[in-house]
Amino acid sequence: MKVNVDEHGTVIVDDVKKEISELTASFLEDLVEQLLNDEATIEVLGNSPVAEFFNSLQIGTKKDSDLRLKITEMNKQKEEAKDAVEKVANEDIYVDI
Repeated sequence: MKVNVDEHGTVIVDDVKKEISELTASFLEDLVEQLLNDEATIEVLGNSPVAEFFNSLQIGTKKDSDLRLKITEMNKQKEEAKDAVEKVANEDIYVDI
């Protein structure tokens, strides 16, 4: 996905002009997910409120952002926990009677 915001605050997504009402929570959630996966780009011109919003999204999802670092750490912890559970599940359990 490619998002452009011109100097007038007009939002263009994949070469299609979007009205503000079309920038739904679902659209923004998808955009953030794609930004975090390096599947989307944002180009911002000017400093309109809309431009500043999209600029904040761009900054907040860049490779060294706090959000990416936290997501990376959470995924690492999740994988470690999964590995630990699998290790325990695969251990032979002996009970002396």
